[in-house]
Amino acid sequence: MSQDQLNDEAQWTEIEEEAPQERETPNTPDQAEDCNETAPAEEQAEDCNEAAPAEEQAEYCNEATPAEEQAEDCNEAAPAEEQAEDCNEAAPAEEQAEDCNEAAPAEEQAEDCNEAAPAEEQAEDCNEAAPAEEQAEDCNEAAPAEEQAEDCNESEPAEEQAEGAADGPDQRQDLGSEEKPEPPFEETQQAEECPEDVVPLEASETQEHETPGAEEAYEGERAEHLAQKSHSPQYYLADSEPQVIPQQACEEEAPQEYPKEIGNNYDAPQHAYEVVAPDNAHARSMPAPHAAAAATPPSAIVKPRTRNVKSVARWEAVEYDLRDGSDDEFELSTCMTPVYEGEGEEGNEDASVFKHGEPDCKGEIMSCFDEPNLLYRIIDPKAKTWSFYNDSLQYEMHVQFIFGKHSKLQPLENTTLRQNEEGQYVMEVVVYPTETEMFLQGTVNGFTSKLRAVPLTEDYHNARRGITEELVNNEVAAIQQVTSSDNAEDVLQACIDSGIPFVDPEFPPCQASLEAGANKPFKPFAWARPQACVPEEMASQVRLFRANVRPGCVDAGDLGDSWVICSVASVSEDPARLMGMFRHPEGKAAAQREHAVGAYRVTFNKNGWWRSVLVDSYLPVSGGKLKYAKSATDPAEIWPAILEKAYAKLHGSYARICSGDPLHALQDMTGFSTMRFDELLTDDKASDQLFSDLVHGIAAGYTVICSTPGRGPHDKDQELCEAYAQVGLVTGCAYTILEAKHIENKDLRMVKVRNAWGRGVEWSGSWGNDDTKWDANPDIAEECNFQKAANGMFWMSWKDARKYFNGGGVCFTHQPAYDYRMNCVFTEGVPSAVLEIEVQSPTCFTFVISQDDKRCQVNASEYKPVMISIAEPVEGDMYKVVMNSSANGARPTSDKWMFLQARDVSLIHKLDAGKYIVVPRIMPSDDPVEPVPYVLGMICNKEVGNGDVSVKFKRLDAGNRVFENFPKFEPELMEVEQPVQYQKRAPGEAFPMTQMGEEVM
Repeated sequence: MSQDQLNDEAQWTEIEEEAPQERETPNTPDQAEDCNETAPAEEQAEDCNEAAPAEEQAEYCNEATPAEEQAEDCNEAAPAEEQAEDCNEAAPAEEQAEDCNEAAPAEEQAEDCNEAAPAEEQAEDCNEAAPAEEQAEDCNEAAPAEEQAEDCNESEPAEEQAEGAADGPDQRQDLGSEEKPEPPFEETQQAEECPEDVVPLEASETQEHETPGAEEAYEGERAEHLAQKSHSPQYYLADSEPQVIPQQACEEEAPQEYPKEIGNNYDAPQHAYEVVAPDNAHARSMPAPHAAAAATPPSAIVKPRTRNVKSVARWEAVEYDLRDGSDDEFELSTCMTPVYEGEGEEGNEDASVFKHGEPDCKGEIMSCFDEPNLLYRIIDPKAKTWSFYNDSLQYEMHVQFIFGKHSKLQPLENTTLRQNEEGQYVMEVVVYPTETEMFLQGTVNGFTSKLRAVPLTEDYHNARRGITEELVNNEVAAIQQVTSSDNAEDVLQACIDSGIPFVDPEFPPCQASLEAGANKPFKPFAWARPQACVPEEMASQVRLFRANVRPGCVDAGDLGDSWVICSVASVSEDPARLMGMFRHPEGKAAAQREHAVGAYRVTFNKNGWWRSVLVDSYLPVSGGKLKYAKSATDPAEIWPAILEKAYAKLHGSYARICSGDPLHALQDMTGFSTMRFDELLTDDKASDQLFSDLVHGIAAGYTVICSTPGRGPHDKDQELCEAYAQVGLVTGCAYTILEAKHIENKDLRMVKVRNAWGRGVEWSGSWGNDDTKWDANPDIAEECNFQKAANGMFWMSWKDARKYFNGGGVCFTHQPAYDYRMNCVFTEGVPSAVLEIEVQSPTCFTFVISQDDKRCQVNASEYKPVMISIAEPVEGDMYKVVMNSSANGARPTSDKWMFLQARDVSLIHKLDAGKYIVVPRIMPSDDPVEPVPYVLGMICNKEVGNGDVSVKFKRLDAGNRVFENFPKFEPELMEVEQPVQYQKRAPGEAFPMTQMGEEVM
């Protein structure tokens, strides 16, 4: 992780023993840059609409003929002596008629496309093949680079171009050429005459397009770029051999009748792509194509499916493991998964092609882009229909096809149709994420296409947000009929009593919950409950958990909170701990009542205090799918999204959890203290000691992570991303260190690493899973228990770990852990309570001072410098300070007084049998200071109050010498002025008990 992300890195001032010190002005911790922060312009990812050098640029329709002969647009007039008559036509310039209806020089002109002129002068029909030596190159053929005409869609100069995502209303420019208005399409049209010697050709579809990029946009989202593709303007003959249709055949053969019904006419008898002779002058005229009705505003966040192409054959129980004695609070025993008809059978592999859904029609599937999971064309030969399905979540696909004038077509659904000046049919439709659009029905006689993947516009988001706002407002109105409270707990109880859906009044599904505290506004995403984001048959199967929890089962989504997701994945190494975060404080029955109205709870330790965060089930969506964190394996499993939302509520908005320190998130989720070891990685001598500590720490159950540089997987530093990608690592991610081994006889230090984010990439360097060193060193393989498996785990040398990881830290997780939290305050530099501890046998303790997280506050001041001291009796009534906290909580110091300016300061130490006083400290100040609230945490491996360990709350006088940094002092302990509020939580308990008292009971 980059240093600017570690916004709460500890700063400290050393104070010499027995010498009172004035506070030095602390260094301000490096502030983490908000994920909305704009990078320097020269580093910003330019929009994929940016102009490439002219000599490299693909032309409109992928056309490139020599510059002196080329028309820049299929419809644009070149000089008459050079102009190709149509995109499909190219005869020699001196012989060529510019268009079937356009006048060529009189001495060369054929009077009609169907009229015979001398062979050397005859204008070939737009669909007719010229002799090979005279034929113009196809629109998709590349001319020499130095002669290539620039694209009609050529973008503006780079320095004028909008980069990345627009701030506020969508201001991205469509850098395509401005099309001249076409004349209005006439409803009636005379039947066209049959051209002479029509030779149908097999179409070859070539692709030259820019793939949508993956640059970060504001708020950590990935920028969504423009992509284009063009098809050959040749004929496509489906299931018949090329044939020549002589002129006289047009007079003898009656034309096929085109189905008059438009829409979902799936039983049309004609054969798709069959090239037929156009009607002649004596034939009946076909129904004129017409524009479909204008698309109506959406009535749902995703267009309703017109029909399901899959039906459920049977339901099977989900496999899972329950702990012994589990009450199945999460209803895993009721989880079912559907098995669809034909699933797993040969020839039914289409579903595996798609990532975010599937089309709601069947047919031959063709990807429209080289990159998968964008746009697909579905052709139904029997019904003679085309459809398009958008498998992306961030693009709307703009589809335009220009069909030959002899095509017989009818638009379907939202497709619009017009006729251009050349008599060709222009059909257009916009396909939104995860939606299918029926495009056309009929027979096709040549086409060109222009397909664009355009970032979703604010109009798209606003329209769908309006739909969900209406639903939310209706639910809120129903709530207000039963309660006037704006307290979430009161509202939840009223919803349970009335059986109506719960909407959280404290963190409602609105724009403020997304962007409060952001530097730039978020897009106006819609909100939906998870039941609306899964197939209809799965709505009743939505659960927090639907399978065993395992690392790498979370899809991070587009928020930019990789520090949170990496921490979640690390916690997932202990499934029971992660699932415990979702357990209801009052048990299974209370949980199920709340789940029934769309309410969920997640337990965090925030600011040192255990909190049950209540949220409703409304989640940000785009394209009908969850926008941010989600399950990578099952869309009906919602625990990642609920956890992320609860963490966002805890901090005030989703924007406030963009960018941060994964160790802070680990502490918030587990309650255990953490420490960073960034500097130890770079020091040769210190790194050896660090490795030794890791060996023992991992064995003790500590969670260790190491992080790569960068702000995320799609960091703007492309060179950095590429360098790490070459060795199978991802920038801006935290990796969990599962094991550390020192092979002493070969002086080899090795670490076993898990890619906790599960991104499908794996270390390919030395000692990677495919490295031959394992075969060459079977003794090392045996000691490391090496097993090659595609599970995201791999080994690497400590030397390489130090090279590629730029930071890391330890979360001091361990079992058993009896957890106690005391609400306290510093008043004029004196703690409201100190701990008088007596232990009968050696006991391991962790003490931690936690201040309010600045991330949750507006205009927050810096953390106060604090310290923890442990004193023991030495003689008479005298006590001596024997341990003080340090930057490394696991290595306290006995001869230094170090006040740390950090969110959390900890001290880990084993206390032998005896009496002790634990004194929380704050750096003295000569200036008046406001009271400073804090939580004093205490975690130990034995239960307090069972006779082996006792803890009492006491008070020290403000004039005690210990507050002046004297190592020896007389405690003169006094009773606390008022009982202390504290929490206690035993191992395995879902939530702590809160009590008041003068000692821990």
